[in-house]
Amino acid sequence: MHPLMGSLQELSDKELADRMNKVMRVMRTSGTMNGQVYNQAYMIYQSLMSESQRRAQIQLEEQIKRSNGANFDDIINIG
Repeated sequence: MHPLMGSLQELSDKELADRMNKVMRVMRTSGTMNGQVYNQAYMIYQSLMSESQRRAQIQLEEQIKRSNGANFDDIINIG
């Protein structure tokens, strides 16, 4: 996690997405002009993306728990 960022777990999903969009704008703007700013923005973006992936994993695990670990392989006929 980037040292200058607070706890990302306290942000709502919308706030997290908004921060990701802001950092992407900074990265696009600074990419050709200032490599150091771009590198810092990229590290922040990686932290935000990591939190987003953590949340997605938690949602997936909760969905599996709600379905009692149901496996739908026998329902879907691919052949």
